[in-house]
Amino acid sequence: MAEARSAASRKPLNREEREAALSRFIHDECCGVLVMDQIGAVGLDLSFASHVMLMEPCEDLSLEQQFLIRARALPPAP
Repeated sequence: MAEARSAASRKPLNREEREAALSRFIHDECCGVLVMDQIGAVGLDLSFASHVMLMEPCEDLSLEQQFLIRARALPPAP
């Protein structure tokens, strides 16, 4: 069984490490999962994602609402 690769964008990673994780997720066909916390999600364009799962509520309700609005704007999965 093949192992799925993942990338993480979370604390305590610095900005360059978070950007590298995001780039790996976008460009590596074998990287099928991006896990991120609130800090990694700020200002994120979700247009590259086919599925989005919110695993826990955000402490900032306005950030959670912004995330949900962006997720709803995603094109349908193929």
